[in-house]
Amino acid sequence: ISRSSVYPELREIDLYSFEGLLKDEGKQKYGELWRDWQLEAANFQIDGRFPVRELWQRGHEAWGKLLLEEEGRNLLVVAHNAVNQALMCSALGLPPSYFRRLLQSNGAISILDMVPAPQGTRVTLDRLNQSPASPLEHGGGAGRKARGRLVLVRHCETDSTEAGVMLGCSDREGVNLRGEEQMRHLRDAMGESGANVRRVFCSPALRCKETAKAVSSGLGNGQPLQVVVSEKLRNLHLSDWEGRTAVEARELPPPPDAEPLEAFWERMRGVWHAALREAAADGGQDVVIVAHGAVISAMVAQALGMGPEAISAFRFNTGSLSVIDFPDGPMGGAGVLRCTNYTSHLKTMEAAATISVDDDFETVCGIDGCF
Repeated sequence: ISRSSVYPELREIDLYSFEGLLKDEGKQKYGELWRDWQLEAANFQIDGRFPVRELWQRGHEAWGKLLLEEEGRNLLVVAHNAVNQALMCSALGLPPSYFRRLLQSNGAISILDMVPAPQGTRVTLDRLNQSPASPLEHGGGAGRKARGRLVLVRHCETDSTEAGVMLGCSDREGVNLRGEEQMRHLRDAMGESGANVRRVFCSPALRCKETAKAVSSGLGNGQPLQVVVSEKLRNLHLSDWEGRTAVEARELPPPPDAEPLEAFWERMRGVWHAALREAAADGGQDVVIVAHGAVISAMVAQALGMGPEAISAFRFNTGSLSVIDFPDGPMGGAGVLRCTNYTSHLKTMEAAATISVDDDFETVCGIDGCF
């Protein structure tokens, strides 16, 4: 770190008359107003002010200063739970209604990549809430207790993914030696978590089936859970782009017989609703889905109510975990992102927190959102 600066815009949310109160004191003293703060935070008003809306405005102002004064530099922003939410949401174009839907635990790291593009700055959420505690532990970290969760696992490394080659729907290889080590870490993380997993689903690609087998072996109290292979979880079909790097693909026109993004999105919409039904069974359970970067990205976008254009807004490394909580049940309320692209369980193979300013962002993870 070459220098440090203090930005007043990064102070914690202003709660006016609520400040200094314990939760029980707030409930007792303010009753219905306290309930509004818990359930309708985006529209919550106190002392004639709208704290969350003001916070979002500060988030926009903070980005304006940070990007202007620190252009071209890796920035470390140390702030507060609510402020970090506002920063990430405003960068992704999400309004104040998303408050409390991108969790922030104490000591956690979240990373945004901002790259100049012809249409303006392209923002990619590299990872969200990489916390000291495992995101698989129920009741750990920030947020309300979930009544059902989706645990999304990107398949472990292959020779092609290591080389930045896009595989798409091709199924020419399984995981490599590094991928086998990642699978062992995934198995251990699942086994130690105590997660209430009832079902494991995976793409038909060999690299996903191998990863899913390792994941399931860490569950079920010594009896591996059955893995359900679903054709609907297959990767985005890239046709002639498959087997090429992102740099090579960008020199070529889009293949005419590739799967249209709209068709892929509709397929993922069906996958999303089927996953919700599975997670809602028996009063709420954990469902594991082992798939591809594009599939996981589409599911995260579905969880946030975003459209197909958001598929490239998220990054997922091989062997990573992403967890979506449903505090009100999968069929009863919005999904809450506990983490995305979590890799701490991979130990020494954890994804680096920063990218050198000399690196080519277009080749870091295949293409955009790790397709």
